[in-house]
Amino acid sequence: MSQDQDFSSWLVVITPSTDFLSYHPDRQLFWYGGVNKPPFINQPDQPVNEQMLSASIRRSESHCKLFDMSEESDRVLFQIIKNRVLQGWYRVAKEESHWDTENKKMLIWLEWVQDYLLLPIAESIQI
Repeated sequence: MSQDQDFSSWLVVITPSTDFLSYHPDRQLFWYGGVNKPPFINQPDQPVNEQMLSASIRRSESHCKLFDMSEESDRVLFQIIKNRVLQGWYRVAKEESHWDTENKKMLIWLEWVQDYLLLPIAESIQI
């Protein structure tokens, strides 16, 4: 990366290594400022323009889990996921609640999707 490139409009989030919600927990996510698009999972090697954005490739990861809301760890994880939905990181694909009368606890089945964009290889686009 040359020193004259300006990435000040990028928001970079390093996914914690303990984040098992991703198939690639050590990757970095990059949000392009002012664009309502999913994060990029590969860092650009040059400033991004509209042509590169329009040539980006969308990929998705699907996740699912049965949450036992009587368990602290499940409640915390459920809240993390739902907060990420509210922030636009994830989309809920399916959510079902069930009250277990025998065990007196709430069970929630949740399916969610995380979308990503892959930037094309710069050499394949006329910039």
